[in-house]
Amino acid sequence: MRLAEFRLQHYKKVRDTGWVKTGDLTAFVGKNEAGKSAIFRGLSKLNPSDGQKYDGLKEFPRRRYADEFKLHDWPAASARFALDPEEQKELLGICPALAGVTHAECTRHYSFNLTVGFLPPPKAQIPTRAQLAAALEAAVSQINDLTAPDGKGEAVGTMKSALIGPLTEARRAQQSQPSAQAISSDEAQAICNVIATQSNEGWQKELLAPVIKPFQALTEGAKLQSQLQAARVWIHERMPGFIYFDRYDVLESAVHLPTFVQQLGSSPNAPRVRTTKCLFEHVGLDVQRLAGLGRHNTGQAAEDSVRRLVDERAIHFSSASNAMTQKFSD
Repeated sequence: MRLAEFRLQHYKKVRDTGWVKTGDLTAFVGKNEAGKSAIFRGLSKLNPSDGQKYDGLKEFPRRRYADEFKLHDWPAASARFALDPEEQKELLGICPALAGVTHAECTRHYSFNLTVGFLPPPKAQIPTRAQLAAALEAAVSQINDLTAPDGKGEAVGTMKSALIGPLTEARRAQQSQPSAQAISSDEAQAICNVIATQSNEGWQKELLAPVIKPFQALTEGAKLQSQLQAARVWIHERMPGFIYFDRYDVLESAVHLPTFVQQLGSSPNAPRVRTTKCLFEHVGLDVQRLAGLGRHNTGQAAEDSVRRLVDERAIHFSSASNAMTQKFSD
């Protein structure tokens, strides 16, 4: 997954950046206090390596906090991640309805809830309670209009009595719920089961086939919900982490070795000393050994062996500098 675009909203001075495209290298240039750091700090909390969550009291726009903050779970950072072919294939195995998806869109809210969508959006739609209620109403009407085959009048009457009551009750239950709410496959399957109890014989199955068919379709459509949820979890688990770093003052541009050796002995836990020590360790340099290389004896002429040690130290430093640059670049 590779960051392709991001968006920041309702964060400090930022109302909405709109979608900002990113490349292998993306640079932001602006005046001091223009909001560059705010954008990066807000974006980093989409999936923060330091565990820092949004603090509405300190980060939601102050002029809007009292009147607006509690009205919604406001979105803060969003990102669109490009999926490589292998990831697209794996995602398709989790949810076949995601065929053709090339990007995942993730949004982190102030509550720290994460929503995950897919681009382009899957064509298959998850059935809602409004659709289930409409199907139940149509089913009751169809059952009332059933015409009994020859000799089956009494059996059809019993069938109607057995089905109309439960289906009418189920329709009332759906109407009391939010109409746009998605239904589960279990709810739709339960209606199929009610109808199936009256479909024991061939003529019954034939008579009720048009009635049960919409609920079978709703059951299959509702299974998409669990598949999509599994796909969202898959994206969440693989979402890249963000590292936010703004303490450039602890990185020395140059290191004076004798001074640094003294600092290691006197204040090893100071931020600058710890950072520099990590850089030496990162490229495999022994500070104490290097500090002892190439010391001339006081009052004596320079020796070739000492010069060689000085050269060795210089080569170590040059090699380490190149290695460090390459590691940062990688």
